[in-house]
Amino acid sequence: MEKFLYPTWIAPILVEHPELTLGFDAATVITAAGVVEFGLSFAMLWTPLMRRLGALALAALLIAATFDFGKLDAVGHLMVVAILLAVVAKPGTEPARCRPAIAPIVSGTALLAAIFLYSGLHALYYFSWSAAAAPILSGAGLVPSSCST
Repeated sequence: MEKFLYPTWIAPILVEHPELTLGFDAATVITAAGVVEFGLSFAMLWTPLMRRLGALALAALLIAATFDFGKLDAVGHLMVVAILLAVVAKPGTEPARCRPAIAPIVSGTALLAAIFLYSGLHALYYFSWSAAAAPILSGAGLVPSSCST
């Protein structure tokens, strides 16, 4: 979420490691990284095969990041990688209940709900209820429609 809400957190990393941009400008790279991470996360809500592939790809991304950014990044990502690998190891036993035609609508709504809830909770933690009310209520209003698959 920080790639969408706080791109200034990522920009210094891209300045320090310009090889990560592959020649693209920083804004494009930050947005693309956020879309890829959210897409892989959303894939974990789909069919058992997509859940396992999405978890494996996310784990690979987080593990690959530790080679460039060191021990601090490894420690921060360790628990997430462990959970993702547990998801990869668990066989999918439930039947698929997805409708591919509505996937773009559901993923777009889920992305907006996650952004609103994340930013609202961040505002609630650092500021006040009045600053957090609009994003939290907007995100909460989108949650039922994003969970209707």
